[in-house]
Amino acid sequence: MPWRERCRARAEAEGLGAAVTTLLEAFPRGVEDEDVSLSRWLGEAAHGFLALESAGLAATAGLGHAIVERLGEEVSQAAAQDQARRFIALVRGLGELDPPEARILRVALLACMSEVLGQRERRRSRVRDLIDFHYGHAAVLLHRRPGLPSPCDRVRQARWRTVATGLEHATVAGHTSLGPMHVNLLRAHGPRLHVVHRHEAAVPLERLVREAGAIAGISG
Repeated sequence: MPWRERCRARAEAEGLGAAVTTLLEAFPRGVEDEDVSLSRWLGEAAHGFLALESAGLAATAGLGHAIVERLGEEVSQAAAQDQARRFIALVRGLGELDPPEARILRVALLACMSEVLGQRERRRSRVRDLIDFHYGHAAVLLHRRPGLPSPCDRVRQARWRTVATGLEHATVAGHTSLGPMHVNLLRAHGPRLHVVHRHEAAVPLERLVREAGAIAGISG
C-alpha cells in the first residue's frame, strides 16, 4: 500500500478531517533516480502505518546524510548540513507534539523527503520547501488555541488608516485560534503595481521602494 494511503487510513481512524489528508498531496511524487527510491529508505516490506512509521524513524539519520550528499552537488557543504540539521530537528520536534496530526505529518515528512532526494532536479528548493511546509504546520499544531478568534476574525477587526490617496494600512497582532500573529496589511484602491525580481544578493525592501519611487512595497 502506498505511504499516502497508509497515512490517510490512519487519519480516518483518528477521526481527523480532510484538512489533514489534503496535506499528503502537497508534494506529488516525481521521477526518481534508479539508485534512490522510497523502498531504499522505508522498505517495501513495511505494511500499515505503524510499520511505515518505524521504518521511517529508523531511516532518519540516513536521510540526513543523504541531504548533505545530494544537496552538496548544488550548494555549499555548510548550507547542505544546515538543511540536514533542520530536517532532523523537525522530525524530533514533531515527535514531541501531542496532537495525532503530528504523528501523520512526521511520517509524511520522512516519506516525502525520501522521494525528493530521489528526484533528479531542483533538489535544493524542494528540500527547503518540504521542511518549511512541515515546520509551518508543526507550528500551528503547537500554538493553536481553539476558542480564540480566527486569523480572519482578527483581519475583519483591523483598524485601517489612510497613508496616501487610495492606500490604507493596518497592523493585525494578537493571539488567534491558530497561534500568535503579527501582520502588516495594505489595502489599495485602483493601484498601479510594479513588479521587481531581484535574484541576486538580498536588497532591503525599503531601498527597493525608494529606488522605484513607490509609496509602499511588499515582498514575496
